[in-house]
Amino acid sequence: MVKVKFFSLISLISFLLSGVILADSGFLADNISVNADVSYLSKYGSRITIGDENGVLEKTFGISLFDFSASVWSNQGLKKDDNGDLSNEVNYTLEYGRTFFEKLNLALGYTRYDFPDNDADSDEIYIVASYDFLITPQFLLANDTTNGGRYFEFDLSYTQPIIENLSLGLGATYGIYNKYGADEDEGSGFDFRLEIACNLSENLILTPNIHLLTGTTKNLEEYDDEVYGGVSLSYSL
Repeated sequence: MVKVKFFSLISLISFLLSGVILADSGFLADNISVNADVSYLSKYGSRITIGDENGVLEKTFGISLFDFSASVWSNQGLKKDDNGDLSNEVNYTLEYGRTFFEKLNLALGYTRYDFPDNDADSDEIYIVASYDFLITPQFLLANDTTNGGRYFEFDLSYTQPIIENLSLGLGATYGIYNKYGADEDEGSGFDFRLEIACNLSENLILTPNIHLLTGTTKNLEEYDDEVYGGVSLSYSL
């Protein structure tokens, strides 16, 4: 387990550093992009479920080079739960994606889930497909290669400019768990979201958001409707 985690981390760091060096030197600049994001959320919502009822801080750093991308995402709990634990998590992702017919996007990816405070680490392989349209559909199928089980997700998103540098985003996600993960999660639910994106500059975007989770089940237990929101600050280059 330690060797796998170490290898994943070293591979990802090597890719990220090489991308930074290439981008900084100007070499292949047209084929390299760098992005970073920091978000505050009033609750930790992930894949149609609530992982933490308390506020969390989420950070992302990623690099894309030609058709390959790598990213590190972290979730930091800001308040301990009733058991005295924090919802800390780090994800390492590698992805290869291509665009066909100028609108059809297909990608194959691998994610390493690292939970520093427990032994629930796992690996996942996923495929995702989307089509650029007025209302963008996206399909995701993820397979937990450590514990077994699958997660399926269908998403619809729509973005409409309001005024200059300000746009409205609407989205709806339907997810299904099929004996996924160590707890063999089963169930389904919806995540409805609303976002207002404000372009602070050419590369910097501030996005307040609000989510409604409804009809969610997990291990056949009904969840009450959950509402949470937050704000994210994104930078891309």
